[in-house]
This record gives sequence, structure tokens and C-alpha cells, in this order.
Amino acid sequence: MNIELEEILVKSLDELTPLKTEFLNKYRKLIPLPDDQLTEAFDQAVVIFFANCHVGKITKLQAPFEKYIFAIAKRILNEEA
Repeated sequence: MNIELEEILVKSLDELTPLKTEFLNKYRKLIPLPDDQLTEAFDQAVVIFFANCHVGKITKLQAPFEKYIFAIAKRILNEEA
């Protein structure tokens, strides 16, 4: 595992609040859903990302952490729509 990924894995959910705010600001304009649904998708994306790291599906970041989370959350929202 590379250093950048290890640093991300030790972050708490509280440390991800600014990223969640950025996600909400971006996607509430693109996808007209209630904030609680957008927040839930973001939280699920974080859990999926960390689970994939834990089982070894993600061992090295090929893009910024934020792009992974946003892509996973967007996929969740598209599946719900």
C-alpha cells in the first residue's frame, strides 16, 4: 500500500466533512435529490471505498481520493434513480 493510501485510511469520518460538503454542493445542482439522500450516498461511498481497501481491491490510488468517493457516490445515486 502506498503512503498516500495509508494516510487516507486513518482519516476519521469527521475529517471528511469538508469533502462531504463539497460533494453536496456539486451534486445538489446536478442531481435534484434531497440532501439526506445525497449524504447517504456519500457515506455509503466512503464505506465501500474503505471496504475495498481492506479486502485488497484498492492497493494504490490511480486518482485523487475525492474522485474515487465522488464516482462511487454518483454510481449509487444513478442506481437509485
